Amino acid sequence: MVPPVSAGGGWGRAAYAGSITVFTDAKSFFQTGKVVSTETFDEFPIDTIIGVGSVTLDEITYTSAKSSTPWGALSILPPVSPPNALTQTDVQPATLTFAGGGQTDAIGFYLINSAALGTSVPYGIDVVTASGETLSLTVSVGETSRNIFRGFESPEGIKSITITTPTFANFALDNVSRGVITPEPSSLTLGATGILVLLAFTWWQRTRWMTS
Repeated sequence: MVPPVSAGGGWGRAAYAGSITVFTDAKSFFQTGKVVSTETFDEFPIDTIIGVGSVTLDEITYTSAKSSTPWGALSILPPVSPPNALTQTDVQPATLTFAGGGQTDAIGFYLINSAALGTSVPYGIDVVTASGETLSLTVSVGETSRNIFRGFESPEGIKSITITTPTFANFALDNVSRGVITPEPSSLTLGATGILVLLAFTWWQRTRWMTS
C-alpha cells in the first residue's frame, strides 16, 4: 500500500514509493513510449447513450458502482477533444479494468469536472497494480481549468483504476490512452501449457509413425 498522496500540483512526473509513477501532463506521459492507443470517444454520435452499468471500449471496461447508470458519449461537459467525452449520468464511483482481467503497464486520461469553472472539486483516484499495491490520490479539478491530466505507469502492470466523486459533482473522461494490455498470468500459463501438450502429442505421433 502506497500512502495517500495529494496530486494537485503542476509537476510533469513524480515517482512514488513502490512501482507506480504518476504523470500530471500528457506530453511527459507520451514520451515514455508506452502508449499504443488513445480513445477519444468521438466515433459516436453526439450526445448518445452507449451503455448501461458498464461499457467496454478499446479493451478498457468502464463500470459504474450503480448497475443502472447510463454511460454516454456526451458534449455536455466541455470535452478535451470535441465533440464527445465519456460521461456517466449518475454521480457514482467508476472503475476501469482491462480485457480478460488483464493489466497494462501505462494508462492516462483527462478528468473533466462538471461544476462551473472556478469551483474546485476533489476527486479520488485509486490505482491498483497486479501485485496488489495501491496508490491513492486526491485531485482538485475546476479552480483554474475544467480538466486535468493524470497518467500512471508501473512495470508490475496496472490492474484497475477507480475514480470516486465525494461531492455532488459528476465527471467525464476524455482521451484515455493506454499501453499494451496483457492477460492475467494464469491465462498465459494455461496457454503455454496447451502449446506444450500439443507439441508433445505431435512429437509422440511422429515417433510412433516412424517406428511402426
